[in-house]
Amino acid sequence: IWGWSLVGWGVGIGTGITLAATLDLSRGDVALVNSAALWGLFSGAMLGGTILGRDPFTTNTDYDFALPFAGRNVGVATGVLISRWVEVSRGRMALIDLSGLLGTLLGGSLGTPLILDNPSENEKRWYSAIMLGSAALGIGLGALFTAGMDDVPDSVAAAAMIEVDPSGEVD
Repeated sequence: IWGWSLVGWGVGIGTGITLAATLDLSRGDVALVNSAALWGLFSGAMLGGTILGRDPFTTNTDYDFALPFAGRNVGVATGVLISRWVEVSRGRMALIDLSGLLGTLLGGSLGTPLILDNPSENEKRWYSAIMLGSAALGIGLGALFTAGMDDVPDSVAAAAMIEVDPSGEVD
């Protein structure tokens, strides 16, 4: 198994180097793909908890490993496809990720009473579904509310970075 792991590692590194040298990626494209991979991994884990009715943060079978990593792969593919049509900045992606994180925390706090005291499989399924839905809602709202963020002219962004001390002089 270690030999195949090293072969996979080598193919992945070689593919990454080749794609980085041949593609014209912006910082926003890279941030989008990274975020999509992270949220895909999380979604795979939560989907596994929803389908299997287990705690999504423990690993007992091969399926517990397979679903999060399959989700990550779907996230990477989705991020690559979206980055072809949508141009985003790193700052906007950070805000979208933050809203997804806040949605996840809100969903986790709302679902916590379900899993406090020896939860059943059905309660674990609901908890995972609530976390997955709240993360998706947070990401969607973050994307919606930051939709015009990258349309700000560069002159406005540059003016926002000028520092003025209390005496009124520009630094």
